[in-house]
Amino acid sequence: MKPIITENSIEELAIEILRSQGWEYVRGLSIAPGAERAERESFEQVVLLDRLRKSVAIINPHIPTDAQEAAIQKALRIYSPDLLHSNEEFHKQLIERIKITYWQNSDERSHEVALIDFENIRNNQFLV
Repeated sequence: MKPIITENSIEELAIEILRSQGWEYVRGLSIAPGAERAERESFEQVVLLDRLRKSVAIINPHIPTDAQEAAIQKALRIYSPDLLHSNEEFHKQLIERIKITYWQNSDERSHEVALIDFENIRNNQFLV
């Protein structure tokens, strides 16, 4: 009899492969809303904001916190009725960085905020 392939068995295999590549594994229920170590307010919240904020601060230490937050909000607020367009826009932000304008010492400045550090891969967090 052939083994039955289930969504759960595929998920477990994917987790095993990613862990073997150095990814950190956290059980979803342990960070779910209401859990002792909850990292999201609801299941609709797909981005772990505290982790993202910490990573953006590590990758972009020269950019003021307010500007980092503006970039994060810009990445989270891609609105389009076309899912493909939204995904393409987010991909563009990941690859090309997020262009942001901010004020510093009465001067308007602009910068590109990176969500992923392609130059120093250790600055990134890989979580499954």
